[in-house]
Amino acid sequence: MQEEGPTTLVVPTPLQSAPIEDAGVSTIYIVVGIVFFVCVYGLFGYHRRRQIDTRELTFRKLTKQMGFNRRQINAIRRYAVNANLSSPLGVVMNQELVARALAD
Repeated sequence: MQEEGPTTLVVPTPLQSAPIEDAGVSTIYIVVGIVFFVCVYGLFGYHRRRQIDTRELTFRKLTKQMGFNRRQINAIRRYAVNANLSSPLGVVMNQELVARALAD
């Protein structure tokens, strides 16, 4: 049986329950921080993309749709530089110039 005598009630102190609460708050801060950094990274990526010249973006889109590989795209760029053109977009728009660029 149990011994007769005073009964002791053990009550957790605030220091014992604090780590559980801190862990929940820390997790929330971590999740919010990750979401914040992903949003900032996305905005900087969007801003960087907007700084690229529209002719360059159009050139990339056209060469992708036309199915040129990297070697052919580099040849078209070299041809545009040698022809003193401001953009290789003019070369892509003219099939005769594309044929010349790829022949070189």
